[in-house]
This record gives sequence, C-alpha cells and structure tokens, in this order.
Amino acid sequence: MRIIQVSLLLFWSSCAALIAQPSEQLYQLLHLDELVEIVSEEGLADANATADAYLQGVTRGGFGASIAKIYDKNSLTSRVKAMFAKALPATSADRLIAFYNSDLGVQVSQLEVSARRAITDPSIEDYVIELVLEAEAQGKRRPQLLRSAIKEMDWVKQNLAGAFEARFAFLEALSQAEALKLDRGQIFTLMQSDQEALSKEIEEWLLGYMHMAYSPLSDDELTAYLAFQTSPEGMALNAALFDTFNKLTTENAEQLGQFTASALSAQDL
Repeated sequence: MRIIQVSLLLFWSSCAALIAQPSEQLYQLLHLDELVEIVSEEGLADANATADAYLQGVTRGGFGASIAKIYDKNSLTSRVKAMFAKALPATSADRLIAFYNSDLGVQVSQLEVSARRAITDPSIEDYVIELVLEAEAQGKRRPQLLRSAIKEMDWVKQNLAGAFEARFAFLEALSQAEALKLDRGQIFTLMQSDQEALSKEIEEWLLGYMHMAYSPLSDDELTAYLAFQTSPEGMALNAALFDTFNKLTTENAEQLGQFTASALSAQDL
C-alpha cells in the first residue's frame, strides 16, 4: 500500500510540474527574471527613501535588514512565479507561448525589458517622455497609435489602481504608529488629492516607455504587435501580469508600512 501511495504522490508531483510548465515557459520568454530584478532594485531604493522621509532622527534598528528581506530577489522570484502561474488562464497559454516564440515575439519581449531597464534612469525617463510628446505635437502617427492602444487596454486605470492599492496598504499599516494615526477617511483624502496628476504622469510614462521600446519596429510590426496585445490572448496575459505585479507591490507596501510603523513606535517607548 505504501508503494502505491508513494507512486501516486510521484505521479501527482509530475502532473503538477506539467501544469505549471506553461507559466514557467512564459516567465522565461517574457524575461520576467530581469523585471523582478528591476522591481527588487527599485523597491529597495523606494524603501530607503521612505525611511529617510519618515524615520529622520529615529533609531532604525533592524529596519534595513527587514526591507532587504522584502525586496530579496530570490523571494520576489518565488512569489512572482507562484502568482503568475495562478493568474494565467490555461486556455490562453499555448497561443501566448507560440507568439512569444515567433520572431516578432522574441524581438518585442527583449525590447520591452531593455526599455524597462533604461527608463529606471530619471534622465532617460524625462528625455523619452519629452521626445514622444514633441512627436505627438508634430502630428506624427506613432504616438497617436500608442495612446489609442493604452486607452483600449485600459493601462492607465490598471496602473492607477495598483498604485492606489499599494499606497493605501502602506498608509493603513503606517497608521498603526501612534505618531501618525490616520483613519481610513484621512487616507482616502490623501490618496485622492493627486489622482488627476498621477493619472497624467502614468500615461506620459507609458507613452515614453512604449515609444522608446518599440522604436526599432516597423509600422507594420508595431501594428501587428498591438493587434496581438488587444486580442483575447494578449488581454488575458496583461490581466495576469497586472494581477501578479499589483498584488506583489501591495504586499510589499504593506510590509514596508508595518516595519516603518514599528520603527516609529519603538522610538516612542
């Protein structure tokens, strides 16, 4: 009987590995390992900036070690893989894998991650946004095409929702510190105060990023890729990616708020 149980366990483990395989293939094809590395670096930098803003003159104790655990690349990788596997519809996986194994798919996935790395430099971010807005003002077709795609895919709203969820999670956790006691009403007021400006900032960032990333593509290639992005499979992939990274960001923000509140509370003792 034990042999049968072990055999069934091994069979189930093999099946589970096969079920997870499409998301793992897409993880590699989309270069999500490089994106996770960027998330780790940016998250740690933002966390240190948060500490400088809220913990001036406060003994930080183990704060540095705590935030290093939040943004540890290995930990982030495991979490992203698990979230992505859960969020990705199985019915879309084969077609997505086929596209990202095509010549155009291989090219755009590399262009996207390279542009995402480049735009982490604030000077490059400012430059590419200025460039695309200037091209748009001159009536060039490509910025209009990109803006239409951003609107159709609802990317501003989805990015804004992720940003708001993360900010709320951080502020609610932070409000546990007596020195910064905030109720939910006050948190919502703080968040809504710059919603319009944040929406504009997100849209301009997306325009600049996409204009830079897809600049090597011909008009026909870009049109074909945007058609894929707005197809049911492309929309399903984008939904899975937003679900994964918005959840990751919100969880990280909540932990950051908790650690910041703990440091402030310890100072009050």
